[in-house]
Amino acid sequence: MIKRNYFLFRKKLFDKLAWILSKKELHKGLEKASISVELIYDFTEKFTGRGYYASLHSYQITSEIILVGKLVQNTHPRSILEIGTHKGGTLLLWTRSNLNADLVISLDLPGGSYGGGYVKEREKLYKEFVFD
Repeated sequence: MIKRNYFLFRKKLFDKLAWILSKKELHKGLEKASISVELIYDFTEKFTGRGYYASLHSYQITSEIILVGKLVQNTHPRSILEIGTHKGGTLLLWTRSNLNADLVISLDLPGGSYGGGYVKEREKLYKEFVFD
């Protein structure tokens, strides 16, 4: 029992440290990325968080996702629905390229084909995408 508690303590401590470092890197990177679709996309590919918060990727063809990102940026849709969150790269692009959106929903099927689902801890990373 003591060993299990020690393991859980270490896991929580590591997660707390990983979260602090990852959040700091996210905010710092997004300040530099500004609102250029290309810079936001590049940031998602270069982001190296820690622990549960490691990596953001968009599993799309680069030229296509940048084109759609620019369309979102130029048309300012009020609502966006993304199907398939996985690593959150595309979700970051939607939230940061259209800062005035009223609603952005990312829907993921836990355990689904093509890498569906993510660990619950990542939710707080995704919520940080909309910071002011």
